Amino acid sequence: VEDAAAVDAAWAKRRVLYDAEHLAELRERLVAFVEFQVGEYGDAKDIYLAGQVPERPSRSALGAQSNLRAAFGTTADEMIRQYAERVREPAYQASPKIAGVDPELPKYDEIYQDVVGNWLPEARATIARLTSPSR
Repeated sequence: VEDAAAVDAAWAKRRVLYDAEHLAELRERLVAFVEFQVGEYGDAKDIYLAGQVPERPSRSALGAQSNLRAAFGTTADEMIRQYAERVREPAYQASPKIAGVDPELPKYDEIYQDVVGNWLPEARATIARLTSPSR
């Protein structure tokens, strides 16, 4: 989020409307979405390195998709479809085994490392901060 201060200020006004139970539910849903993203980028890394799209998502991605469906219902199917189109397919197209070595194409193995090494810890900390009860 580019303007985190504005988002935090807007959320602070709304957070007081949520009790601890609702904040916990929100936290669970946000965690499900974050874990889904990590699973998708993990599969994208594998697709990129192998140069082939697996017939089925990995076991970890399938578990994350299942948790996403539990958290978001039928809306999750659209999210899963979007990631197939916007992450999995581009990872395949960018694979050196498909496109050759092209320094201009995204490197999904490096993207995955950035996701788990940088983005994921920040996302988890933000979820914890945003869904903790107001003081």
